[in-house]
Amino acid sequence: YADAEADAAERLAERLREAGETVFLVRWVEPGLDPLLETERALVGATLGVLLFGPGTMADSRIREEYAVLLQRVHGGGFRFVPARAGSVELPPFADIRRPVDLREPGTPRYDGEVARLADTALRLRRRTDV
Repeated sequence: YADAEADAAERLAERLREAGETVFLVRWVEPGLDPLLETERALVGATLGVLLFGPGTMADSRIREEYAVLLQRVHGGGFRFVPARAGSVELPPFADIRRPVDLREPGTPRYDGEVARLADTALRLRRRTDV
């Protein structure tokens, strides 16, 4: 997520935590740790990555790099990338083909359904890797 989507990212992360998922957010990196290294560690160890797309997302060089890593992980196998609209934006082509979730209306049944869809996806992926 870009800085402009930080609150949306935290809202989503809290909801996924409540559903029993392990979640990483850069803003939760503890003092004394390097956010970039912690992000890399989280990306390498994850089976699911969600990237929030808002108006400034693709203008942020850090996010563009994370987007590239997410796509590379998908093509390496064993990883799922889920784009999430956090604003009214057009998604890049490789994100748009991946059945994005719509997180533009927090507090609505639609938002709750999209979060549940993400949590279900994460649970299914975890079960596959636990076998």
